Amino acid sequence: MARRLRWLSYPFFLPVYFLTAIAALTAYRVLMVRVCDRTTSLLVAVLMHGSYITSTLLAFSPPTTGMLFLVCNGVFVTVLWLVVAVVAKRAGLGGVPTARAP
Repeated sequence: MARRLRWLSYPFFLPVYFLTAIAALTAYRVLMVRVCDRTTSLLVAVLMHGSYITSTLLAFSPPTTGMLFLVCNGVFVTVLWLVVAVVAKRAGLGGVPTARAP
């Protein structure tokens, strides 16, 4: 049974990994832009970027491979988008953007 599932996962691994990577990066960039816009601090955005890189290197290290890797990556993406949704809801985003005074 496990051997059959392993063969099923091969054709889908790269496309699913690519889509989850794009979704995770998009969600995190939305958060980074929001934080950078609110704090007007580039240092905070740089620290966020560094923490993202470090956490993904540690969390998705080589012992996490195959389907477990895809499941963990999928959960990570889901949590990131939930955080984006909560931040957007609390900030009242979703309407037409208004121009800021210089």
